[in-house]
Amino acid sequence: MLYKSKYMSDVGELLIVTNEKSLVGLWIENQKYFSSEFKEEVVFNDDIEIMKETKKWLDLYFSGKKPDISSLSLNPYGNEFRQ
Repeated sequence: MLYKSKYMSDVGELLIVTNEKSLVGLWIENQKYFSSEFKEEVVFNDDIEIMKETKKWLDLYFSGKKPDISSLSLNPYGNEFRQ
């Protein structure tokens, strides 16, 4: 199952999509190919641990710090080019 949440950033509203354990996608709202590759339903849920971790990472990033991306579990969807 896939989960989504929104995050307000300096560049606009972001859509975060995760599975139970990994971040699978992140988009600026209404950008080209905005979450277009998902064939299954994506359910809104802020309580998944990886969602919380992703938002903490984004908080650090947008506050000017340089958080290590390896601190997040990543499993991007899409073909090789998009990944």
